Amino acid sequence: MRHYTSASSPSTRIASPHSLQRIRFPRRSSLTRYVEKQLSQTTSIGMFVVPKVILADVGGQDPKFSLEYQAARRDTTRNRPIGPLERIIMQQHGPWGIVASTEVYRDPWIRLVKDDVVRPDGQPGTYCVAHLKPGVSVLALDEQQNAYLTEEFHYGVARTTLETASGGIDTGETPLAAAKRELREELGVTARKWTDLGTVDPFTANVVSPTQLFLAQDLSFGKPQPEGSELIRCVKLPLADVVEMAMDGRISHAPSVALVLKVGRLLGV
Repeated sequence: MRHYTSASSPSTRIASPHSLQRIRFPRRSSLTRYVEKQLSQTTSIGMFVVPKVILADVGGQDPKFSLEYQAARRDTTRNRPIGPLERIIMQQHGPWGIVASTEVYRDPWIRLVKDDVVRPDGQPGTYCVAHLKPGVSVLALDEQQNAYLTEEFHYGVARTTLETASGGIDTGETPLAAAKRELREELGVTARKWTDLGTVDPFTANVVSPTQLFLAQDLSFGKPQPEGSELIRCVKLPLADVVEMAMDGRISHAPSVALVLKVGRLLGV
């Protein structure tokens, strides 16, 4: 049985039987064929599924789908539901489908989420994503093109690293305000000239940690105000040397590397 409108319409509402293990999120050209192929089956992840409706927005080149269905735990030996059916909506996430999301950990710096998913190949699975506070990285540069860096032991990599001044953006704080605060706290430096050099994603597969990059110039120097967990030494080096250190791996912190190379390109170093 098929009930659907033309895939060329701005918004399409489709009712058709489905198997969760066969779900795809196709482009417009395959929408009709996709609907015709769906079958009403129990899934391979221990759930008994009664499909209800697919909602598809096909107004753009990449349609967005969500599958609404009823599900209950499945008795795998007798192939029947255990307990009442529950209404669930599966959401599109690129070529993936998200059946459910569970926050498994949270503290002031990190949030860990586990998703029950349907993979691009149609198979069920799980995917974990760590969400870190958005952050900033700042390269302070004086009139003689000397750069001011932080040297500090970092717990995660268990070694001392050389980096640009960096830290998280507090709630309600702008990236620029956070950059000014971090530079003042870690190195005791204030600046009158600020250049926004864009955002980098240090990781893209399973960590969300966007970092805004800034060049700080026209500097003034005061007393650092580090946090209790920070033991930081200020390191002053010519920008040309810092660029070489970013190139050969002596500086390995990804936002610092990106920022140093951007500044080097900007200033022709």
